[in-house]
Amino acid sequence: MAQCVAFASQGASAPDVLVAAPEPCSTFVLVTPAEYSAMALNPFILTPEDGLILSAAIVGVWSAAFAWRAAIRALGTNDGDTST
Repeated sequence: MAQCVAFASQGASAPDVLVAAPEPCSTFVLVTPAEYSAMALNPFILTPEDGLILSAAIVGVWSAAFAWRAAIRALGTNDGDTST
């Protein structure tokens, strides 16, 4: 269980436990190794639903860019220049 701790004085060698619950803690929070490994620190660990949302957003941006480019080309004037 996480604990909120603080050093009572400058020269203290061991921290004092302030409260059992870390919610109102404004100092340090100690966690067990199991609690630390359960924290999602890696932003690339995605659920399948999160991956689907991210890939749909990327495809949407690419689609919007393609449509914007096609509209600009369709509305542009043709002066005989064949360069792209």
